[in-house]
Amino acid sequence: MEVLEDQASIQVGEAGTHDFPQGHEIVPGLHAWALLGRGRRCESWLAWSTTHWNGVVLKIPRPGCDDERTYQALRRESDVSASLIHPQIQRLLASRVEPPLPYLVFEYVEGMTLESGLVENGPLAPGDLIRLGLQIASVLHYVHGRGWVHLDVKPGNVSIRDGRAILMDFDISLPIGQVRSERRPRGTAAYMAPEQIRCGPAACSMDVFALGATLFEALTGRRAFEPTGEWPNRTYPQLLAAAPSPASVRTDLPPALDRAIARLLHPDPTIRPSTAIAAMRLLADALPEGEDGLWPAWTDDVVPDKGSVYSNRDRGLPMDRSSGSAEHDSVRTNEELLALDEEDLSFLGSPELDPNGDEDQRRLLEGTHPA
Repeated sequence: MEVLEDQASIQVGEAGTHDFPQGHEIVPGLHAWALLGRGRRCESWLAWSTTHWNGVVLKIPRPGCDDERTYQALRRESDVSASLIHPQIQRLLASRVEPPLPYLVFEYVEGMTLESGLVENGPLAPGDLIRLGLQIASVLHYVHGRGWVHLDVKPGNVSIRDGRAILMDFDISLPIGQVRSERRPRGTAAYMAPEQIRCGPAACSMDVFALGATLFEALTGRRAFEPTGEWPNRTYPQLLAAAPSPASVRTDLPPALDRAIARLLHPDPTIRPSTAIAAMRLLADALPEGEDGLWPAWTDDVVPDKGSVYSNRDRGLPMDRSSGSAEHDSVRTNEELLALDEEDLSFLGSPELDPNGDEDQRRLLEGTHPA
């Protein structure tokens, strides 16, 4: 990996954002082109690299956020990104996490994010939605196989380049089974699984839930959940009730697709597919008859332990029944999920899904809910 050397001067704008004029050398060899976006602690710039002679993404702390927590977050993101080499993951090109201005350099993924595409073009057709879901799930299969959970899968972190989904932004990722030290939820509220909100150990099932929330939005044009308020007074609807059935929002859906997304969004991680492979199988079964999947049919024969690839049971991680992060005694294979009776979908749209939901919400906000 290329490491760029010394830093340049830092200019600060009015709204907690660096105010670099176009062409300004932010760090040696990287010149400001345009501000791409801002997060809570960092901002991303489209920059021109004189080394690569191409546009790249430069991620740096926002003014006033160059503290140890930001340094730790950038180091973690650098470590995760450097360990993931996949055609559909945004590549890390360089990093330097040292004073006075730490930074990461990523490839610039040309093309719209899924979020922008939905605003501009509206919801996806069912077939296109399934193929998108298969692509994202295939990337998650790789990420989980490398021992990481993304924890922030959402339309804004998926770009579409030449018809292929590119997964980005691993800045809050954790190793499978690790508990976050902050003792507060991290992620984007509308896409977080109940066990992620409750600060359970990082689990593949959390990304599966976020995939379901992403596909629900791409299919219906609305979010499955709309959290309200700011921490520590935020209300998480997914702690209180299940997502509505996609078919209740959009009536032209094939029943198999409606059931597949409902299963991805199941609030119980022992019923939700526990691996990305299981999610892929669920989505593939929803493809219209006669339509090919994204991989050869014979690949079904090379997947060990159908539906349990890279599960926590395979990794020998300890069980944790409160979070759903490790395997329960009752973890279902994908075949078992498909065999569940229709009455097992009765959680859909139920306003009384979890009688303890209000108590969970109260204990979470008071900081007394067990992690």
